[in-house]
Amino acid sequence: MGFPMGVSMAKATKTGASDIPSNDAMADHLRDGVAAMRQPFCVYAADETLLAYNQAFADLHLRADGTCLLYPGIAFQEIMEWRQEIGFFAETPQNECDSAGNKYSLRLGDVIYRLADGRWMFVDNTPLPDGRLACTWSDITAVKEAERRLWDATQTLHRSRDHLYAAQRVAHVGSIEYDLRTGIVSWTPETYEIFGRDPALPPPCFEDVPKLFHPEDRSRFRATLASDPNPTGEFRVLRPDGSIRWVRREAELIRDAAGEPWVRIGTYRDVTEIHEYQEKQKSLQAELLARERLSAIGSVTERLARELRDPLSTITYSLFLMNGNETSRTPSDDRALGRIERSAARCNQIISDLLEYSHCGPLRCRVYGIDDWLHEAVAGLAIKPPLSLELDLQAPSMVEIDPGRMRRALGNLVENAVEAASERHDGRSPAVTLHSRLSNGGAEIAVVDNGGGITKEVLDRAFDPLFSTKRLGTGLGLTTARQIVEQHGGTVELTSCIGQGTVALIRLPLAEGAAPAHNACIADAA
Repeated sequence: MGFPMGVSMAKATKTGASDIPSNDAMADHLRDGVAAMRQPFCVYAADETLLAYNQAFADLHLRADGTCLLYPGIAFQEIMEWRQEIGFFAETPQNECDSAGNKYSLRLGDVIYRLADGRWMFVDNTPLPDGRLACTWSDITAVKEAERRLWDATQTLHRSRDHLYAAQRVAHVGSIEYDLRTGIVSWTPETYEIFGRDPALPPPCFEDVPKLFHPEDRSRFRATLASDPNPTGEFRVLRPDGSIRWVRREAELIRDAAGEPWVRIGTYRDVTEIHEYQEKQKSLQAELLARERLSAIGSVTERLARELRDPLSTITYSLFLMNGNETSRTPSDDRALGRIERSAARCNQIISDLLEYSHCGPLRCRVYGIDDWLHEAVAGLAIKPPLSLELDLQAPSMVEIDPGRMRRALGNLVENAVEAASERHDGRSPAVTLHSRLSNGGAEIAVVDNGGGITKEVLDRAFDPLFSTKRLGTGLGLTTARQIVEQHGGTVELTSCIGQGTVALIRLPLAEGAAPAHNACIADAA
């Protein structure tokens, strides 16, 4: 069809330019160009009636019989009503009504329609100076399809990322991506969790990554990076809260199409539980070896006891006979006999200690008031002046113990404390105090001395069997004490400060049904 639109063009003023078309010719060219446009085009008057349109716009408005709805002067309201009636739009436009909602009204600017046939149309409504409105329709279906594919790809990427994050969370694996060209570092959420860092904070730069590890592992981590661009190893992570985790690091270098290094991805797997399990296995193995060693000691001790007790009995009986014949002995004979007697007694004591340590029989427990039992237990301990054993007992509750075995454990600790306090030579009076408290649902018994203290090297080996710093010690006193306490379900530990003294602390569970009272801890009292 033709393009029934009047075109007013300004006259050309350049004289002598015979090749410039006249205004009428230019209007004809413009009219023909608009008519041949593949994009629908139309012009509305200020009163929203249709002034002109091209064939592409007419083709959008064909009735079922093939005739065109449009004609110059038709109102926009009528066009929209027809569109609604035949289902022209896939989605009804919501913003082309007036304020009363009962009349369609043209809008200025850009409008996007989705037609019933699936096409998307972008309409550019451009106002003209005299109030007319020029409308150009552009098919943007391909753009919308590209947007849809981009959206789908984005959603797929997001789902893949979410799946990655979920898998990393389950596997306790985080990853760090380092762009070698831009220097940008990115962390996954599980990486923040492993390193104990706030996800709201930016990740540290590549050069600061070694600072995330334990100080003792940093040099090894740097050395690993220097020797291998994609190192694999296990390192300790030092979290901001002071906790330590073990991680296994693996890395991969990704190259671009030209083979140039592009991105390095490092994965960090939390293997703390594996290390804890290995440490537990080592502890169990050590305990098994200790039990086997103890069993071997028991067998050897039992055999030695049989072999040694008979000659010792003969020596002791001979000493008895010699002590009865005082007329023929000289003072030097008396001194020699005294040494023999003391040595024989010491040998008997060593054999008894070894037998007790290596043949730890079942407990014969009874329920006792803690403080009452302590009063009775210390009454039989031999404390020589000027040293005295002071009592500070504040544990009014019950424990279930084997009194004889526990008395032996307490006696060993008190004996050590008395010897340590007695060895002071700085003018201070030697003192040993026995404390009792209820703490953390259990009972605490502490033997505190003001001796010279114990060095860290000795303290680390204090409970080792047969280890002793005493010239005549057996090295079984503390070992036996710990064995007895652990049989009762408790613990014993030593703390010491050079020049100030030592604390031997026993912790025991309360008897079943005893009220778990609480008061000041032993450390405060000591």
